[in-house]
Formats: sequence, structure tokens, C-alpha cells
Amino acid sequence: MSGALMTALAMRRAMADGTLTAEVAVRCALEHIAKREPVIHAWECIDAEGAMRAARDLDARGRPGLLGGVPIGVKDLIAT
Repeated sequence: MSGALMTALAMRRAMADGTLTAEVAVRCALEHIAKREPVIHAWECIDAEGAMRAARDLDARGRPGLLGGVPIGVKDLIAT
């Protein structure tokens, strides 16, 4: 199953059992965004390089915590 189409819970379960990495989850999310963004214009800023770097770092450390490795978007109402 594509990481971009999985729920957060399914992603965490797949990461816990070793069938999904944070890097793959983030890559799938970025690919999905790239396909849909020209139509929906939902993103103001995407730090793809930073997201991939963070995912690789997380995978290297292991034991990511409850939502570690699950890609998220932050609504623009929140100061980032």
C-alpha cells in the first residue's frame, strides 16, 4: 500500500513491524503532493529536502515514538 494513502495509525503499525520506513512514508507523501498540488493549490511552503533528511535521521535512530515518521501538514493559521 502506498504510504500516501495510509492512515497515521496504519503507518505507525507498518513502521513498527518494519514494513514501512519514515523515508518511504515521506517520499510517498511528497509524490502525492506533487501530483495533486497543481490542481488543489493547498501548500504554501514545502521543505522536501528537510523532510527527507528528518525521515532518514529518524529511521537511523529507530524507536521513533508515537507519531514519529508520520508526515503531517501544518495549517497556515499556525505560526511556523
